Amino acid sequence: MRQKTLFFSLFNVVALSVVGIVLVGMLRVSNTTTSLKTSLGPVQGYTPGEKDGVRPPVVPNMTYHGGPVMAGVVNVYLILWEPPGIAIDPNYNRLIGRYYNDVGGSGLYDINQQYAGFNGAPVSAVIRGVWLDNTRADAYPRGILLSPLAIALEVQRAMRVNGWAPGISNYFPVYTSPTVGTTTPFCAYHNFINANPPTIFSHVVYPSEYYSRCQIQIRGWISPNNCVVCDSAISISAHEQFEAATDPLGTGWFYMSTAGEIGDLCQLTYGPLTLDQGKANQEWNNAFYTIQMMWDNAQRSCQQSA
Repeated sequence: MRQKTLFFSLFNVVALSVVGIVLVGMLRVSNTTTSLKTSLGPVQGYTPGEKDGVRPPVVPNMTYHGGPVMAGVVNVYLILWEPPGIAIDPNYNRLIGRYYNDVGGSGLYDINQQYAGFNGAPVSAVIRGVWLDNTRADAYPRGILLSPLAIALEVQRAMRVNGWAPGISNYFPVYTSPTVGTTTPFCAYHNFINANPPTIFSHVVYPSEYYSRCQIQIRGWISPNNCVVCDSAISISAHEQFEAATDPLGTGWFYMSTAGEIGDLCQLTYGPLTLDQGKANQEWNNAFYTIQMMWDNAQRSCQQSA
């Protein structure tokens, strides 16, 4: 959603900061001597733990606001920003990559096709590249809060190193380690570097430790992939990816001027878990997922598939 997606309240952010100071001795906002030559758009993020505060009892459909969408086949360039020496679940990167490989051909992604812009409609998504940035032990200190600017700079670094290009249908999701957070009040957000062409990116925090509230909250739920942080990050990833696809620059499809994108209207709404013995609600390419539903204008409700 615009200016929000999955979020912590400001009070919780302060609480996180205090905990971080106690546990790691120093928690500070990331700084850099490099500056972006282009500006960033408004942060549009995801809030955990409760229903989206902007969701009314009866949700009117999203409306189109004149801007582009991520039309056609979206090219996904996955960035895993994980300095060495930090423990990450051994299945985390593999499962995140598998999600992006599977989602583009799913019935869930088909919901996006009804949200056309002047440049066409989102049709599918294909993972075109993966970069594990683990070469710099000093990339970010433990306990640091990474700003959208710091994430944007990492995206630009990834583009330079790998020869990737910006574009309205190129998407750059960034994943960071368990020991860092974000200066935003969100578990994840999508944003863009305001240039011609734009660079569409997102940041998904590792949903453990300080961000355990970002995990899937279903009573009695068992992770279909035996990795709660992995499955939680995947659902959050879908939230941001679908919102970026249908509202990449804040001028696409949403319900309100500052809130109510395709994922926000169904946040923490999963529908029946009928697959993998009640663990999952999606099966793609013989793999199981638990992913929040997305808003379907045609059905005027949250749906698991078009």
